[in-house]
Amino acid sequence: MEIFQKENSKIYCIAIKGSMSATLTPEDERSIGELLEEDITLLLFDLSSLVYLGSTVLRVILNAVKKIRSKQGKVVLCSPNQYVREIFEISGFGPIIPIAESVESGVNYQPG
Repeated sequence: MEIFQKENSKIYCIAIKGSMSATLTPEDERSIGELLEEDITLLLFDLSSLVYLGSTVLRVILNAVKKIRSKQGKVVLCSPNQYVREIFEISGFGPIIPIAESVESGVNYQPG
């Protein structure tokens, strides 16, 4: 997992790689929790390298959505593969969390 901040902004990106259910460590969860305390207007989850989405990462993403929205910010999922996209759609979270085709388009996401 890598966390990036867009230069001089309140936009952050969390890049998740591999099988998140197998690689999410307590340190990763703490890092995300600390990040959610920041003044963030946009949080992007770069899922382009995520192979599998387990319940742990789903919980982390949903918690992030709740926290960021309470601060009037937004969360966008970027570049999920078809399997990960289907999990969000089947779980009913597809309409709640916007999905962008790339991190670049996520930064400029406007609901359609």
